[in-house]
Amino acid sequence: MVQSLKQRMKEQKGFTLIELLAVIVILGIIAAIAIPAIGSVIQKSNENAVKSDAIGILNAAKTYVASSGVPSSNQISAVDLKPYIDKSKIEEQDGSYTVGITVDASTGRATYTLTTSKAIDAGSAKLTFTDASIDIINNDKSGTGDRTIQP
Repeated sequence: MVQSLKQRMKEQKGFTLIELLAVIVILGIIAAIAIPAIGSVIQKSNENAVKSDAIGILNAAKTYVASSGVPSSNQISAVDLKPYIDKSKIEEQDGSYTVGITVDASTGRATYTLTTSKAIDAGSAKLTFTDASIDIINNDKSGTGDRTIQP
């Protein structure tokens, strides 16, 4: 029994130092490629979260108008929309945004636009909304970095 155990130990081979170093170098190369890519994905998701909050505010404005009618000023303040919005980065960082309403007289169709008074943190970028409708927000493909989303 002891003899067979000694025989198995002699037959068992391990990795050489060169093989282990090669594996470590390959893992380092993979990490060097993956880490910047992951950072880019995280930044894009932060920006998309702020855009989603902006669309949520515009949809809350539609609900407000459905229940209260179009205000005479054609603008809805952040204070008016507070009961309709649960939690958003825009609400937390800019409590004085406004939603403008433009009603087409011939069709009766309303267009809702968001204007923030401050730039909203979206990861490493800051987004500002100026007369931004849902379509404009959805079509913003200008990449990363500080920018204003506007028509």
